[in-house]
Amino acid sequence: MDLSFGFFFASFLYLFQCFPVFYLPAIRWTDLTILLQSSLYFSYSLLAMPPHLFTIYTRYDDTTGWTAHALTE
Repeated sequence: MDLSFGFFFASFLYLFQCFPVFYLPAIRWTDLTILLQSSLYFSYSLLAMPPHLFTIYTRYDDTTGWTAHALTE
């Protein structure tokens, strides 16, 4: 449950960036509903994927610094 809520919250914040700050007072319920549905679909589609497709770990290298790598089989 915590993992699915984390994906939902992260995708909600990511999709919420498409709304400018000055548009926030004029946001309609339909926009918010579409945003919530998109977040749910995006988060649960990530959870339905095999784990090696979205598992990301960070590694420190002396030349490049911290980099993110996808964990593949």
